[in-house]
Amino acid sequence: MMDTDKDKGYQYLIKAQKAYANQDFFKALQYFQKAAKKGVVEAYYNLGAMYNNGFGIGQDYQKAIENYKKAADMGLAEAYSNLASMHANGQGVPQDYSKALESLRKATNMGVAEAYTALGSMYYEGQGVVKDYSKAMEHYQKAANMGDVKACFHLGLVYARGQDVPKNYSKARQYFQKARIWGMALLVITWELCIVKDKVFLKTILKPCNIFKKQ
Repeated sequence: MMDTDKDKGYQYLIKAQKAYANQDFFKALQYFQKAAKKGVVEAYYNLGAMYNNGFGIGQDYQKAIENYKKAADMGLAEAYSNLASMHANGQGVPQDYSKALESLRKATNMGVAEAYTALGSMYYEGQGVVKDYSKAMEHYQKAANMGDVKACFHLGLVYARGQDVPKNYSKARQYFQKARIWGMALLVITWELCIVKDKVFLKTILKPCNIFKKQ
């Protein structure tokens, strides 16, 4: 009977995903709720995301946290990352970096690359911990090795700014390229140039490259 319920739950999940892809958010919400009642962990996670972002429904951080927590309690690592973000930003709960760190560490223990990046940023900014560029780099590097593009971007910034490491514009450029998000990288680089007016930085980072080449 339980297997039958779970199978039915996954059928609801598929219908929810199709409705969501078609931007029929109300129908998606209904099917995600049905799937969640059948014990489908991904349904709880997606409900959390819908309430968090307010796609097609009223934004409700409390319901987002409630559903993320259910998904996390059922063992979904990504849910811990989202809970950490909400605690860090004070969304639906008082801002609490300690709880954010706790959730991020659970997510990293479960192998979530984005959680390593977020943890690195907390060390980088000194949020809930003593500011530590070395630990930030350590976590960014772990995430980058796992293929997280945001981590590559942050590593590029650290090398460009020379924080805890000697300035290395060539390495910065390599990481920005790995991140494949040149639009964001160039905005930060422009800001850096306004501050440092460094011609080597300009020559190394902004030298011609195929950033608009079609993949």
